[in-house]
Amino acid sequence: MKHKEINAWILERYILNELPNNRIKEIDRQLKEDPRLKKEIERLKISDKDILNQYPPASIVPQILSQYNYNTEKNRKEHVTGTRPVFFKRLAYASPAFALVLILLFLVFPFKRDNMDTTTQITLHDGNRIKGFELTEPNLIVYRKNNKDTELLKNGVMAKTGDLLQLAYESAREKYGVILSIDGNGTVTLHYPEKEDQSTILKKGKKVYLGSSYELDNALAFERFFFITSMSEINVANVLQQAKKLAHDFKRAKTNSIELVGSFKQTSVLILKGDEGGS
Repeated sequence: MKHKEINAWILERYILNELPNNRIKEIDRQLKEDPRLKKEIERLKISDKDILNQYPPASIVPQILSQYNYNTEKNRKEHVTGTRPVFFKRLAYASPAFALVLILLFLVFPFKRDNMDTTTQITLHDGNRIKGFELTEPNLIVYRKNNKDTELLKNGVMAKTGDLLQLAYESAREKYGVILSIDGNGTVTLHYPEKEDQSTILKKGKKVYLGSSYELDNALAFERFFFITSMSEINVANVLQQAKKLAHDFKRAKTNSIELVGSFKQTSVLILKGDEGGS
């Protein structure tokens, strides 16, 4: 039986499960009868895998977001004058593989531009990530609240006494976690769970904000936030004990990991404060 040709763009959407159910079922039926179609889908899957290996989302997405932020104001002005955004003009000159990555990011995986913070971070349609890509490493996020706005704080940014911070995490594949901070005075503060005897189980699948904000005190030099994760329940008291050992050494507390025995992952965000003379 001769079957109708299906263009590559439709097949890409089929692979990503982005087509209506009736269209997916139609292609499923055709696959059983048309070995050439099955071969073409396998070819596309291999091609997509090669492209994603060449341009891994973990490195390419931040570049795209950075370019988006850089051009936001410029693009807005160009829209007023009726010209096309610079970012999409440049897409025409990109290599085929890179162009496909951009097309998948901006067209196949829909996003919305509401709920942006003052750094113009993009909030995707599921509130966290681009659909189709699984976060593989746990992530700790620190925001600074300023009236009605929020600012994403990068590692090493300056802050001041009285700044109100909001912490959030993404658990990725990890099941349990502890969030704490060490300041320049050697003080260790537990943020998650709220008490030592509470469970360290993490919520999965999306960004999770901690229930309360944290106000920076007048401790000198820095505040460093740690996110310790594991696939099994964590002994909070033990983590705090080891964190206090690290906190005793001013210089190491700014750069070193907490020494823990077992299978743990650690990520941290360093916030610098005021006079660094103590370092």
